[in-house]
Amino acid sequence: MSPYRPSRELRLIGSIDVPQEPEWFRRGACYRIGHELFFGPSSDGGHRETPREKEERENRARALCDECPVLAQCKDYATSFSNGLQVGVWHGGNDHQRKLDRRKEQRRTADQSRRERQTS
Repeated sequence: MSPYRPSRELRLIGSIDVPQEPEWFRRGACYRIGHELFFGPSSDGGHRETPREKEERENRARALCDECPVLAQCKDYATSFSNGLQVGVWHGGNDHQRKLDRRKEQRRTADQSRRERQTS
């Protein structure tokens, strides 16, 4: 379970206990780069990103991630949200790739449990 709460959950319970940035966050290659590269243009800007524009933007973001010194910590952080609310490019992967990774992990865990039951 993640030690971080999604902002939607915080609003629902009325908590003001917003977590601070993880200690490694400021060492990330993305730290001083605009958020639009990793999350796309804001919805109130009037411009909707085409699929091609999104792919090109995410490829530029991934190139930064490839050289990042805190890539492993970023992956742990992004995958710690079991409800999948983490969007954008994190650790070189987008939300679709993280969903696929979660499914693979769930299958691996289920297969391992099945094998353990069969040997018991």
